[in-house]
Amino acid sequence: MPANVKNAIERRIQRVEEYWNEFAVNPDARLMRWLTDSENAQIVDAFVQLQSEDSGESPDYFLRFEQPFESFDSYSGVLCKTLREMYEEQRDALEAEGIDNTWQCPVPEEGNGDLRIFTRACGSFWKHYADLMERMVIFLTPTTIASVEEFHRWFAEILAKDPPEAIRFMMVDNVHAPFLGPLADADPARVVTQPLDLDMADAHRELARGDGPNTPDRAFRKEYASLTNAAGKGDVKGAELSAKRALTIAKKENWPAMGVVTHFALAAAYTAAGNKDSAIDTYRRAGVAANAADKQGAEEGPKLILQARMAEGAALVEAERYEEAAEAYAAAVPMAQKTEQLLAELECQRMRCFCLATLGEREQAWEAGKAALAVGEQLEPEQRLNSTLPYVGRALRDLAANESFEEQWPAVSKRLDEALGEDWAEG
Repeated sequence: MPANVKNAIERRIQRVEEYWNEFAVNPDARLMRWLTDSENAQIVDAFVQLQSEDSGESPDYFLRFEQPFESFDSYSGVLCKTLREMYEEQRDALEAEGIDNTWQCPVPEEGNGDLRIFTRACGSFWKHYADLMERMVIFLTPTTIASVEEFHRWFAEILAKDPPEAIRFMMVDNVHAPFLGPLADADPARVVTQPLDLDMADAHRELARGDGPNTPDRAFRKEYASLTNAAGKGDVKGAELSAKRALTIAKKENWPAMGVVTHFALAAAYTAAGNKDSAIDTYRRAGVAANAADKQGAEEGPKLILQARMAEGAALVEAERYEEAAEAYAAAVPMAQKTEQLLAELECQRMRCFCLATLGEREQAWEAGKAALAVGEQLEPEQRLNSTLPYVGRALRDLAANESFEEQWPAVSKRLDEALGEDWAEG
């Protein structure tokens, strides 16, 4: 961290660093469990990002792994493969910086199973670059966990193998829905739980106050901070009042993009309160503001339209208004194409297929599913299994049970096998 910490966020990042340093010098500790909420977790993310960019002062080397946990048997291999791919992507850059780039990722030992391959690879990597780091830190943020019990078993066995002191793990556990508790209770010496409450509401207020004259920008930040604070407390009326004031400023200053983010924040407050219709209406107003931003030539305009349409679609699905949801997802597709976001386009077509199938519009659902498959085929092979493409395949398979698609299914099934492997339908 810079010695001269300038604002509320930087001070909170520094506190996270202090907690980490305390954990790091504990010779028995292996897993840092941050017990916190999603807003405080963003500061943990910021801390890790700073270290990854060599902007922090920690002597440790941090790597984030987002791969989903699909099974006890496969996870170590997936992580090891990801580490190898990360390194290969940086090999030329290391050489350009004059850093040795000859490390080779270990391969599984015959008869040793898959479990220890990742920790062996990390240990090998650390030894190769020990002069550049004190510890190697694995920040696990799996996008999905197929079985919490199996994940606990995987981590418990990793810890039981007593990984080297220089190899540390880090995870965030949501204080409102914790899932790592049994692991921490079973091995409190190795799994260190660090509650984290950085008083983010006060940080937002401090940032909103700022210094200098009472400009429209400062006034907007103040109202937006009040909106998010009220939403976080479940105070819908307070959120509505702050949103109204923020939108008034955005309209007066001709800031449609700021109007979009304000509508998003208010819609999230409605969603949390279970007010589905108000959330849908607010996401639609966000779409109007996003279109205005796009017409003004805002660079982020198409992305804002895409986000608004997808959020509207998700809210409509939650409200079981499937016909409108299908229309929202269809309207989002051109924006996904314009911004070249294949994963978003895949998800829009997949959800359109789901909505149409739910409505009994099987022909249209089949076409939407095939459109989703065509998008998925454009992804890199390693992206496909970790995307929603397997769900598209299962939806098409279910639709193919209808006689209308019997003749088309073999060709579609072959494409799925080629895109995902022949075992894609398992699970």
